[in-house]
Amino acid sequence: METEVNGSDNFGIETNPKPTFYAIDPSWYEDRGISFSHLLKSRHLPKCPNQQMGDNEKKKAKSKSPKEDSASGLKALQKCCSKQPGFIAAHMSSMESIFRVLIKVGIKPLSTVQIHEGVESARAAAGSSNRLTISVLEHLLQHQDTYGIRKSEVN
Repeated sequence: METEVNGSDNFGIETNPKPTFYAIDPSWYEDRGISFSHLLKSRHLPKCPNQQMGDNEKKKAKSKSPKEDSASGLKALQKCCSKQPGFIAAHMSSMESIFRVLIKVGIKPLSTVQIHEGVESARAAAGSSNRLTISVLEHLLQHQDTYGIRKSEVN
């Protein structure tokens, strides 16, 4: 019986590696004293009705935990802004575009291929000629330390 060694088959041909998944890790922000909910609020589009979510007195009186506030902020972005043109704009950096693709699905992990497809389709819709290869995307994700995006296991 022959076994696979170092990701290649018995003919020395590279086989497809197991896909790598990434997700936003809200605890990354908490560990650094950064308000994830505030960060999410800053991603709302200017005319979004949910832009001030959590800022009125009634909501302040309810005293949500940071985790609950982040979850409701994420849901608000998913329901409204993430579906609008301009949520991922042509002028945005690759990492910001990746971050916004992940915001669209919440805390759910996406494979590098899924992230790539999301960035590319959004950039094409925005009329951007900027293109991102999967190898560059993987490099960015492996070396970023400002967006709280982490490798994630998929069950």
